[in-house]
Formats: sequence, structure tokens, C-alpha cells
Amino acid sequence: MQKKLLILGGAKAQLQLINAAKKEDYYVVLCDFTDSNPGIAISDKHYKINYMDLDSVLNVAEKEKVDGVISNSEYAMPTVSYVCDKIHCIGNSSKSLSLINDKYKFRELQKSLGLYSPNAVESATWEDCLEKVQQLSFPVVIKPSQSSGSRGTTKVESFEAFLLAQKEWEQCEHFSRNHRVVVEEYVELPDLDAVIDGDIFVLGDTILYNGLFTSKRSKRRPLIPMMQTYPIILDENHLDRLKNGIEKIVRGAGITWGELNVEAYYTKDDELFFIEFNARQGGNGIPEMILKHSGIDYNKLLVTTSVSERDYFQDIINTQNSRRYVTRQQLFWTDDNNSCCYKGICFSKEIEPFIKGIKDVVSKNTIIQPAQNASDCLAWIDLEFESREQQIALTRDIEMQIWPEIELVK
Repeated sequence: MQKKLLILGGAKAQLQLINAAKKEDYYVVLCDFTDSNPGIAISDKHYKINYMDLDSVLNVAEKEKVDGVISNSEYAMPTVSYVCDKIHCIGNSSKSLSLINDKYKFRELQKSLGLYSPNAVESATWEDCLEKVQQLSFPVVIKPSQSSGSRGTTKVESFEAFLLAQKEWEQCEHFSRNHRVVVEEYVELPDLDAVIDGDIFVLGDTILYNGLFTSKRSKRRPLIPMMQTYPIILDENHLDRLKNGIEKIVRGAGITWGELNVEAYYTKDDELFFIEFNARQGGNGIPEMILKHSGIDYNKLLVTTSVSERDYFQDIINTQNSRRYVTRQQLFWTDDNNSCCYKGICFSKEIEPFIKGIKDVVSKNTIIQPAQNASDCLAWIDLEFESREQQIALTRDIEMQIWPEIELVK
């Protein structure tokens, strides 16, 4: 009998899930509140409803008798948990989800598990925040309690400067799904090349780590992920400690299934600091890059296991995976100038032979602003190298090798 899969969201980001499901010959039921998103045309059935409406989505799932429910939209994940629990299909509990997707609860979870965590406060009003923030040591970071992609995240150097940061606080409150804002002590990044990022996959007692990579940050915008390097650059000791920390969080939160996005780094004191966990796929084409690096199709893993089919998962466990040296450069405009016109991509002759693909995110001749978060990406540039040494040498100063061509707007 043909499996039925309910997918929440039909925007461009969800196309990879819809296509993966169709390749498996699943019947795809889509909940999307528009009539125009591209996923609608390739799904088998479309319900024009808001996927954040829990009971409406549950009604669809029950009516269609679906075998599984998935999404890769962070906004949709609470609905996925709710519906999976009600129809008794594979998924994570709402409690588990809240422990990792809420940034304040996640800090409390880290402390309870004996993992390094900065002091943090949470507030629903600016006035409450002003009172609570005096408990913290500066500098601090203001961030939405429930959001992703570095949206609204701002570093503030002193309490005096914080008194003038109401606009930044309100921006975070706007981005946060629960309209609460977290302020936490800033944990200094020891090196722009030191961030650990990527996706893991959990199924029962097994965790797959093939999707982890080293993330480089921009000198001008250190809060924005700029480059993905596969495989991850860590010595055996630090890699073991990373896996141990991930397992503590997965088990401590009660996560039993799915693709999760992880962001972490080792501090100057060699403490393992998990910036955040997200109970969804990573953005900026991470599943695509995992496939290029390891040969493992995380989209296929997610859709097949969501309907309780484990053949592909077992194949991965029992097969030696590839290990290709691939890099994705995410292009941003990071100068401090105001509006400019994006004209295209420039790259050095040295790096050109290693470029394997370019994908524009923003159309040429678009007026752009200096990047504020990961959603301001202009293009993706994919590269492949013959060795680790070559990969490191040629990407060390990637912003000097690949850069946007812009025209200032007067």
C-alpha cells in the first residue's frame, strides 16, 4: 500500500522534502496557506490552511490517514510534534521540542546536564529586561527566544550601551515566536574558523554525525555563518567530546528521531559551548552538501523514517560512506555602506578551477543592504578539493578569493 506523508509548508525550502517523498512514490499531502508556493504543483493534495493551526492540521492528518508528518520550517515544528503525538506516528514530544527550540530553556537544560552554559535572563517586556540584565556581566547578546538564522541577534558591550538598545530588543521580540527575548553573557569566539555546525540524524539509540562541518564566520559580521567545510576540522579528542555533548543533549531532551541542526564551538578555555540546537534541518542547502560530502541523503532519511521505513537507514549503517573535501561559500555583502546594487560574483583565478557550482539566491541588479543575518545570503558557491591541505590553504582567506560585485547607490 502506498505510504501517505503530510508535509507542512510548500515554499522553496520544502521542495527538497516533497521531491524526496515523490522519489519514494509516497502520496504527498501538503498544508500551505497560499495558492502559489511551488510545492503545491508537485504535491498530490493541497490543503490551504495555516500549518501553525494545530487542530486544523490534525484534522487533515486524520482525514487523510497519513503515515507520517514532517517539515523543515522551524515555525512548523511544534505542529509536527503535536500531530505526530495525536496520530501515534514517529516524532518528538512537544516537551522535548520546547527544551531545545526555546533558547532560555535550552540554556537551563545545558546546566542541568553539566554542560557549559552562559548566564542568561528572559523577559517579555523591555522594563523587565532592564531589571534582569543587571544580573549579567557585559558584553551580552540580545536574541529572540524562539527564532533562527541569527535574526535580530545583537551584541552589546556595556550596560550603558544596553540602556540605548530598546530598538534592538524590540526587533528580537518581533522575530521571536513566543514574543520573549533572551539576553545572555557573550561567549567570545576564539577564532572565526572555530564554529562547529551542521546536521545530525537521530533514530532511537543511533546518532549519525556525517553532517557536521566547520563553519567560518565573516570578519565584518562574526555572528553570520559564511562558509561550510566538510569534513569537520577537529582532532580526535575534541570530536569525541563533541559527540559526547551532543548525545547528552539528545538524551536529556528526550529526542528520539529526526534531523537536527547543531551549532557549537570550543571557547578559549577549551569549554565546549553549544550555541543552539534546532529540531529541523539546517538551512543554506546543508542536506545537499552532506550528500556531496558523504553520499548520505538526509532528505531521503527524513522522509523514509518518518513513515517507519528503515531500509535506507540500515543501508547507511552497514555501508562505508564517502569522504569528499567539499566547501560551500555563502556570499554576503558585509561592508558598512548603505544601499547598493548587487551585480554578480567575482572570484580569483586561483580559486576558479575548484568551483563546481554557483546558485544565485538574490537576482542580479537587486538593491541590497549590508547583511544582518543568514537570510541575507546573495549566492552559494560550491567547491571541491583533492585533499584537506588544499582545501584549507585555498579557503583560508575566502573573502579575498570570492566576493560580490556591487555598485553603490547614490
